[in-house]
Amino acid sequence: MPLYRYQAYAATGSLETGTLEAASARDAARALAERGLLPFETVLVDRPPSRRTRLASLQLGLPTLGDYADIMRELGVLVQAGLPLDDALSVVTDQASRPSVQKLIQELHRTVTGGALLSAALEEHAITAPAYVAPLVRAGEARGSLGPTLAELARFLRARVEVDARVRSALTYPLVLAATAVAAVLVIMMFLVPALLPLFTESGIEPPFTLYALHAASLFVASAWPALLAMVLGVGFGVRSLLRHPEAGRALSALVLRLPVVGSISRATNVAILGRTLGTLLRHGVALVPALTMTAAALPNRLFAAALYRAAEGVREGRRLGPLLNEALVVPRIAVRFITIGEEASKLDDMLLHLGDVAETDAQRAVERAMTLLTPALTITIGLFVGGLILSVMNAILSVNQLALRP
Repeated sequence: MPLYRYQAYAATGSLETGTLEAASARDAARALAERGLLPFETVLVDRPPSRRTRLASLQLGLPTLGDYADIMRELGVLVQAGLPLDDALSVVTDQASRPSVQKLIQELHRTVTGGALLSAALEEHAITAPAYVAPLVRAGEARGSLGPTLAELARFLRARVEVDARVRSALTYPLVLAATAVAAVLVIMMFLVPALLPLFTESGIEPPFTLYALHAASLFVASAWPALLAMVLGVGFGVRSLLRHPEAGRALSALVLRLPVVGSISRATNVAILGRTLGTLLRHGVALVPALTMTAAALPNRLFAAALYRAAEGVREGRRLGPLLNEALVVPRIAVRFITIGEEASKLDDMLLHLGDVAETDAQRAVERAMTLLTPALTITIGLFVGGLILSVMNAILSVNQLALRP
């Protein structure tokens, strides 16, 4: 039988981890429930979540976060309209726009018609889904409000997609500008410079240093590009492997937070994800300790994630969340204040969701301000660089013409 690694919470609130053999993830979750445990993660030992996520991201056509948002929205509408879940999945399957999405829904439909809950089907098949999707669905099933839960989950996922889309849109113009500059430099190196050098050779004068350096660089790239490509790939994989190490990841996260502009964007983005994810989980009945663990797994910054993991341990010991996050010195004070007020007023989920909205607005404004400054600065820098190369080439052409016109 396949071996599954699990993390689950006992009735006392303590976290238990271990492995067990089961025919499927659904059977593993059922076996844990019979022991009185609440599982929030059951994965095959030979396919850990990080590796599955990495492989999924490298394969084209797999369901994206936007696809999951669409699936949850359509299922939510159909279930709230009174359609049985298996019939709703059948309808959504026919409306799938891509084969990979259709295959995913078919697998969910097959598992659900076999007697499993939708949350168990998501845990078993949706390998590209965020870790909090299945627990949220499970909470909705337990409360008997699957339709509204799916609709709320769809809105939450769609908000995440829109934030990512806005950031990518803001970065599009600078990236296009940089790519155009690189293309211009390559054209100068590969075509213009080789055409000009014979003019200097025939005139018996030394070419300008700029032309000589560009010609030497083009010859080096043309002859050694396999080694250069291998070196770039090696450095990339080496850095990637290094960043998987916890200490290196935390060091990079700390460096990002200290950067002048990028740090404020990263901090606001992490607070937005924290507020929206944790608030949504709490609103739909997930206990605070597992909700903190799942939220930590969704945070891109490892210092923020470590702060939430430590906070989960403190909450399990009976302490309040606000002071625990305040001690971490990573979460901004305004966010800690929101959380503290929410705990005191017994409206932590509402305050977290409001915090997520505020932080998301701050992150968007920070991105817009950064792009407002970056775009002209990048334009001027690239213009000076490319213009300097062109001016050097033109001066070289004029000097050759002057030599040719001398009596």
